[in-house]
Amino acid sequence: MIQIFLFIFFVFFSDPIFSNQEEYKNSINFTSIGNTELPPESFGYYHQLRKWANFQKMKLKKDSRLGGISDGICRMIPNEGLEFFLEVPPNWKKRIFLYLDFTTYEAEADSKFPTRSLSILVGGKLKKIIYFQPGALEENPTMIPLERIDIHNNKIYIKLIPDHTEGGKFWGIWDAFYSTKKEIP
Repeated sequence: MIQIFLFIFFVFFSDPIFSNQEEYKNSINFTSIGNTELPPESFGYYHQLRKWANFQKMKLKKDSRLGGISDGICRMIPNEGLEFFLEVPPNWKKRIFLYLDFTTYEAEADSKFPTRSLSILVGGKLKKIIYFQPGALEENPTMIPLERIDIHNNKIYIKLIPDHTEGGKFWGIWDAFYSTKKEIP
């Protein structure tokens, strides 16, 4: 009896021999990057951003819970842009849906706040441009369907480039992840 128990224990809990699975970075919560070299203004907190939005006569939408990642802290996107990557297992064949959860604001149509845009590049190719426009609300999280051709060396390379003609940091990203199915916000 003890031999059967030891065999079952060994089969189910032995990592080195039976677990050949590597962990892939399929999501990023930008607060967990651990880069202590970034200045504090590189991050935005929901309560601070909400106060700023109220002062601008806008409403900030909360950090989405889609993908199971939500902490109310975002990485502000600098004027020069922000680059990062997610990983997929080798020989990945399925279609992937990339989700980018941005700081999103609502403003009345008569708001004086200028229109802003953010370009989303995947693998160096422009995939989408999102806009902040008073009176309109962009879908968030932003979903971008990806094919195998968008994945290079088992990585999804993402670059976010803000239109900074008005100056200052406007855009932030709460988190990013991918899924093999369309998630319902």
